[in-house]
Amino acid sequence: MLTRVDGRDEIVLAGAESLIAYAPATGEQLWIRSGFNVPHPYARTIAGAPFGEGVIVAVASGFQNRVFTVGVKAGGKGDLTDSPRLWTATKFSPDCSTPVIYEGKVYFIRDDGIASRLDLKTARPTETTLSTPSISQGRLFIRTEEALHCLKNLGTRLPAVLRRNPAQDHFVCE
Repeated sequence: MLTRVDGRDEIVLAGAESLIAYAPATGEQLWIRSGFNVPHPYARTIAGAPFGEGVIVAVASGFQNRVFTVGVKAGGKGDLTDSPRLWTATKFSPDCSTPVIYEGKVYFIRDDGIASRLDLKTARPTETTLSTPSISQGRLFIRTEEALHCLKNLGTRLPAVLRRNPAQDHFVCE
Protein backbone atom coordinates (compact mmCIF):
# COMPACT_ATOMS: atom_id res chain seq x y z
CA MET A 1 0.00 0.00 0.00
CA LEU A 2 1.31 3.48 -0.86
CA THR A 3 0.81 6.11 1.84
CA ARG A 4 1.81 9.72 2.34
CA VAL A 5 2.55 10.66 5.95
CA ASP A 6 3.99 13.99 7.06
CA GLY A 7 4.94 14.85 3.47
CA ARG A 8 6.80 11.56 2.93
CA ASP A 9 5.73 8.72 0.63
CA GLU A 10 5.90 5.21 2.08
CA ILE A 11 5.19 1.75 0.71
CA VAL A 12 3.82 -0.30 3.61
CA LEU A 13 3.82 -4.09 3.34
CA ALA A 14 2.04 -6.48 5.67
CA GLY A 15 4.02 -9.61 6.44
CA ALA A 16 3.26 -12.65 8.57
CA GLU A 17 4.52 -11.00 11.76
CA SER A 18 5.16 -7.33 10.97
CA LEU A 19 4.40 -4.18 9.02
CA ILE A 20 7.38 -2.69 7.16
CA ALA A 21 7.55 0.68 5.40
CA TYR A 22 9.97 1.48 2.57
CA ALA A 23 10.91 4.65 0.69
CA PRO A 24 9.53 4.20 -2.86
CA ALA A 25 12.39 6.09 -4.53
CA THR A 26 15.28 4.24 -2.85
CA GLY A 27 13.88 1.02 -1.34
CA GLU A 28 15.32 2.04 2.05
CA GLN A 29 13.48 0.57 5.02
CA LEU A 30 11.92 3.47 6.96
CA TRP A 31 10.32 1.62 9.83
CA ILE A 32 9.21 -1.79 11.07
CA ARG A 33 6.50 -2.72 13.54
CA SER A 34 6.66 -6.37 14.65
CA GLY A 35 4.66 -8.26 17.24
CA PHE A 36 1.87 -9.72 15.10
CA ASN A 37 2.85 -13.35 15.68
CA VAL A 38 -0.09 -15.72 16.07
CA PRO A 39 0.90 -19.22 17.23
CA HIS A 40 -0.25 -21.73 14.66
CA PRO A 41 1.41 -24.95 13.47
CA TYR A 42 0.51 -24.46 9.79
CA ALA A 43 0.41 -21.75 7.15
CA ARG A 44 -0.95 -18.28 7.77
CA THR A 45 -2.93 -15.92 5.62
CA ILE A 46 -1.87 -12.31 5.21
CA ALA A 47 -4.60 -9.76 4.62
CA GLY A 48 -3.75 -6.40 3.12
CA ALA A 49 -3.21 -3.52 5.53
CA PRO A 50 -5.48 -0.59 4.62
CA PHE A 51 -4.53 3.00 5.41
CA GLY A 52 -6.82 5.91 6.07
CA GLU A 53 -7.02 9.04 8.20
CA GLY A 54 -3.50 8.49 9.56
CA VAL A 55 -4.19 4.91 10.71
CA ILE A 56 -2.94 1.58 9.35
CA VAL A 57 -5.08 -1.46 10.15
CA ALA A 58 -3.20 -4.78 10.24
CA VAL A 59 -4.65 -8.28 10.64
CA ALA A 60 -2.57 -10.96 12.37
CA SER A 61 -4.07 -14.28 11.31
CA GLY A 62 -3.54 -17.90 12.19
CA PHE A 63 -6.81 -19.60 11.21
CA GLN A 64 -9.39 -21.08 13.59
CA ASN A 65 -10.08 -17.71 15.27
CA ARG A 66 -6.46 -17.31 16.38
CA VAL A 67 -6.50 -13.80 15.05
CA PHE A 68 -6.36 -10.18 16.11
CA THR A 69 -6.40 -6.84 14.34
CA VAL A 70 -4.52 -3.71 15.34
CA GLY A 71 -4.79 -0.04 14.52
CA VAL A 72 -1.48 1.79 14.49
CA LYS A 73 -0.50 5.36 13.72
CA ALA A 74 1.04 5.65 10.27
CA GLY A 75 4.59 6.90 9.79
CA GLY A 76 7.61 6.84 12.02
CA LYS A 77 11.25 5.84 11.90
CA GLY A 78 13.21 2.77 12.95
CA ASP A 79 11.88 -0.11 15.06
CA LEU A 80 8.37 0.77 16.28
CA THR A 81 7.58 -2.64 17.76
CA ASP A 82 7.38 -1.31 21.31
CA SER A 83 5.45 1.83 20.33
CA PRO A 84 1.86 1.84 21.59
CA ARG A 85 -0.92 0.67 19.32
CA LEU A 86 -4.06 2.77 18.97
CA TRP A 87 -6.11 -0.37 19.60
CA THR A 88 -6.24 -4.16 19.39
CA ALA A 89 -9.44 -6.03 18.48
CA THR A 90 -10.01 -9.79 18.59
CA LYS A 91 -13.76 -10.31 18.39
CA PHE A 92 -14.28 -8.80 14.93
CA SER A 93 -11.08 -9.86 13.16
CA PRO A 94 -11.11 -11.69 9.83
CA ASP A 95 -8.77 -14.56 8.98
CA CYS A 96 -8.47 -13.82 5.27
CA SER A 97 -10.31 -10.74 4.07
CA THR A 98 -8.80 -7.27 4.06
CA PRO A 99 -10.64 -4.64 6.12
CA VAL A 100 -11.63 -1.36 4.48
CA ILE A 101 -11.59 2.17 5.90
CA TYR A 102 -14.21 4.79 5.10
CA GLU A 103 -15.24 8.01 6.86
CA GLY A 104 -13.72 7.21 10.26
CA LYS A 105 -14.88 3.60 10.33
CA VAL A 106 -13.18 0.29 9.59
CA TYR A 107 -15.27 -2.51 8.08
CA PHE A 108 -14.54 -6.20 8.64
CA ILE A 109 -16.05 -9.40 7.30
CA ARG A 110 -14.95 -12.44 9.24
CA ASP A 111 -14.52 -15.83 7.61
CA ASP A 112 -17.82 -16.97 9.15
CA GLY A 113 -19.60 -14.12 7.30
CA ILE A 114 -20.23 -11.78 10.23
CA ALA A 115 -19.69 -8.17 9.16
CA SER A 116 -18.79 -5.42 11.62
CA ARG A 117 -18.15 -1.68 11.56
CA LEU A 118 -15.76 -0.28 14.17
CA ASP A 119 -14.63 3.24 14.97
CA LEU A 120 -11.23 3.69 13.29
CA LYS A 121 -9.62 5.57 16.20
CA THR A 122 -10.94 3.42 19.10
CA ALA A 123 -12.12 0.06 17.62
CA ARG A 124 -15.43 0.45 19.43
CA PRO A 125 -18.08 -1.41 17.45
CA THR A 126 -20.70 0.81 15.86
CA GLU A 127 -22.63 -1.98 14.16
CA THR A 128 -22.47 -5.74 13.73
CA THR A 129 -24.46 -7.81 11.27
CA LEU A 130 -25.76 -10.87 13.07
CA SER A 131 -28.37 -11.94 10.54
CA THR A 132 -28.66 -13.83 7.33
CA PRO A 133 -29.18 -11.68 4.25
CA SER A 134 -32.36 -12.12 2.19
CA ILE A 135 -33.07 -11.33 -1.47
CA SER A 136 -36.43 -10.36 -2.93
CA GLN A 137 -37.18 -8.87 -6.35
CA GLY A 138 -33.51 -8.17 -7.03
CA ARG A 139 -32.96 -6.38 -3.73
CA LEU A 140 -30.71 -7.51 -0.89
CA PHE A 141 -32.03 -7.06 2.67
CA ILE A 142 -29.72 -7.20 5.68
CA ARG A 143 -31.09 -6.81 9.21
CA THR A 144 -28.57 -5.53 11.73
CA GLU A 145 -28.90 -4.49 15.34
CA GLU A 146 -29.47 -0.88 14.26
CA ALA A 147 -31.44 -1.05 11.02
CA LEU A 148 -32.86 -2.91 8.07
CA HIS A 149 -30.70 -2.17 5.01
CA CYS A 150 -31.99 -2.58 1.47
CA LEU A 151 -29.50 -2.62 -1.41
CA LYS A 152 -30.29 -2.45 -5.13
CA ASN A 153 -28.31 -2.84 -8.35
CA LEU A 154 -27.05 -6.30 -7.47
CA GLY A 155 -25.20 -8.29 -10.10
CA THR A 156 -23.21 -6.44 -12.73
CA ARG A 157 -23.44 -2.95 -11.23
CA LEU A 158 -22.07 -1.61 -7.97
CA PRO A 159 -24.72 -2.20 -5.27
CA ALA A 160 -26.32 0.95 -3.90
CA VAL A 161 -28.21 1.51 -0.66
CA LEU A 162 -31.84 1.95 -1.56
CA ARG A 163 -33.06 2.48 1.97
CA ARG A 164 -31.95 2.23 5.59
CA ASN A 165 -34.79 1.91 8.09
CA PRO A 166 -33.76 2.41 11.73
CA ALA A 167 -34.78 -0.45 14.02
CA GLN A 168 -37.85 0.23 16.14
CA ASP A 169 -37.21 -2.66 18.52
CA HIS A 170 -34.37 -4.68 20.03
CA PHE A 171 -32.90 -7.23 17.63
CA VAL A 172 -30.19 -9.81 18.29
CA CYS A 173 -30.31 -12.30 15.40
CA GLU A 174 -32.73 -14.20 13.21
